Amino acid sequence: GNIQFYKDFNTILKEKNLKPCEDKNEMYSFGVLINPDNKINFIADDEKYADEKNKCAKDLSREVAKYLNGWNAATKDMEKVPAVARFLIIPNQLFGTLKEGYDLDTNKDEILPEFPGGIKAFRNLAAIRVDTNRYSFASDTIIEITFVVERDGSITEVKLGQSSGLKEFDDMMITAVSGIRKKWKPATISGIPVRYRFRIPFKFQGSGY
Repeated sequence: GNIQFYKDFNTILKEKNLKPCEDKNEMYSFGVLINPDNKINFIADDEKYADEKNKCAKDLSREVAKYLNGWNAATKDMEKVPAVARFLIIPNQLFGTLKEGYDLDTNKDEILPEFPGGIKAFRNLAAIRVDTNRYSFASDTIIEITFVVERDGSITEVKLGQSSGLKEFDDMMITAVSGIRKKWKPATISGIPVRYRFRIPFKFQGSGY
């Protein structure tokens, strides 16, 4: 299980004399596909936490993985099947003496980003920047915008997640969200601020918000 994984990770760090990352706040969401033969393949990074600043944590995780040999494939109906496993790696916590029972559970240790006043306040700030008088929708319309809440609470990489069907309106919504300067309280994992990719839908009825 997770506890044994982190124990083995810690042991390999010591045995191979691997070096810690200079940035003690680096972390990496380490994902593998465990095949029926118990061998692993690396999988794409979790887009929620994608951050080029965590390169050391990523490289370290993949170096340790070369020596991990305790993988066990999942089973279904008594047959071994491929399965994905993810582990959050915070190198600074894994060097030296590991705390007994150490298990970094994202579901327990993750705090999602928060906007002052809540999501409704964020939607309202975006809405007042959009002129809906020029547009009319035949039915309820949802447009989804994605963006990254940075470690300092600012937002970047504002993109279209789901189109309204009108490119001009989509572009206006992206501009409206990009123009919000009030900062978020960033997401944290184990108390460490992390980049977090956020998705937010906006619903429009008729020609109004």
